[in-house]
Parts: sequence; structure tokens; C-alpha cells
Amino acid sequence: MLYLVRHGEAASEESGLTEAGRRQAVLIGERLWDTPLAVVHHGPLSRAEQTARLIGDQLKTVPLRVSAAAGDRIPPRGARLNAPAMSAHEVTARREQVRQTASAERTGAASPR
Repeated sequence: MLYLVRHGEAASEESGLTEAGRRQAVLIGERLWDTPLAVVHHGPLSRAEQTARLIGDQLKTVPLRVSAAAGDRIPPRGARLNAPAMSAHEVTARREQVRQTASAERTGAASPR
């Protein structure tokens, strides 16, 4: 059986959890305390790690493992369904590249690379 849980409510700067998000994670852990789990995988972001730790505190003997595959993924705009997703960092970098290119085109400057 595979259980998927999204991180708790994120703080406005998205670096951690709000009080409500911390409570959500604890409640999930309490709900899963007697479920036979082998491991809890979580993404590399702080809010995901914090959620996993709070869940893990309720499970006691279940190990936590950071997994890049469990990180945030955003499909590129207009992508085919089988196209590889981009991480949130990659999306941000690509968005900035597109902005710079558009700005350069408006001003007639060479396109930045």
C-alpha cells in the first residue's frame, strides 16, 4: 500500500509550516500510528521535511528518508503528459530566462543566454 500526503499548510514565505500546518501533520501521524509502514519518504524542501518529522514523531519506529523524487514538480507549460516535469527551482529559472529574453526583445538588445 502506498500513502501519499502533501505537506501541511505552508507559511507565507513557504519555508516552513504554519501552526495549522504543524497540527495537520501531527493529526496525520496520529491517524497512521498503527498502520504498518516501512518508511516515510519526503521531499527536500523544509516544509516537506518538517511535515515528515512531525508525522514520524507519532510513528516512532518508522525511518524518514529524504527523496528528490518526492520533491515539488511542475509540468512545463504546454508540455505533453509524458514530458519530464521540472522542479520548482527549474521553473523559476526558466521563467526568469523567458522574462529576460522578452525584455531584451522589447528593447532591441541581444537575447541573454
